[in-house]
Amino acid sequence: MKKCTYCGKEYSDEAHVCETDGERLVDENSPNPSPLAKSDQNLVGFRGWLLFFAIIIYLNLMMGITAPAFICAGVAFLFDRPADLNLIFALFLYGIPNTVMYIWFWFVAIQVRNKRSTAPKAMIKFLKVQLVVSGVALAIGMVWAFFCGEHVDPSQILVMLIYGFIGSCGGVLIWVNYLNKSKRVKATFVN
Repeated sequence: MKKCTYCGKEYSDEAHVCETDGERLVDENSPNPSPLAKSDQNLVGFRGWLLFFAIIIYLNLMMGITAPAFICAGVAFLFDRPADLNLIFALFLYGIPNTVMYIWFWFVAIQVRNKRSTAPKAMIKFLKVQLVVSGVALAIGMVWAFFCGEHVDPSQILVMLIYGFIGSCGGVLIWVNYLNKSKRVKATFVN
């Protein structure tokens, strides 16, 4: 028999995770019931900074719905009016990359929710790719502003790209270190 490390509910030997709270199950008969040190057993599960990280993921998923909507609105707008260079620029530098990243983010969020052992590495890879994408978009935006600044007003788009790049830098600096070094992350993502 196996037992939940959090609520104490008993399961058959085939089970690995508690159905009630998603915590790791340990074999009651083994001499060392958990591969974690006794002091680390309370670090399993979505609590502390890992809970904050999970909340950020799901808030981003809810807010990320705007990227595909932005593309649809932009395309519809283009069909109704003459080509607006600012809108075309925003569509390609904001809408399309964010939609692709949003789809990838769903994949990562499902791994996090199911506590897959690959979730931290997938999230780190996502954060690094997001940083590269936002950096490239910002560089293209700056070139656009330099060469087309007299014909269009790219200031709003540049501000959006700068905020995106700063946010990506912050995400990489904070969360990559946490996901690599946290005992709670290592103890939680075991499936």
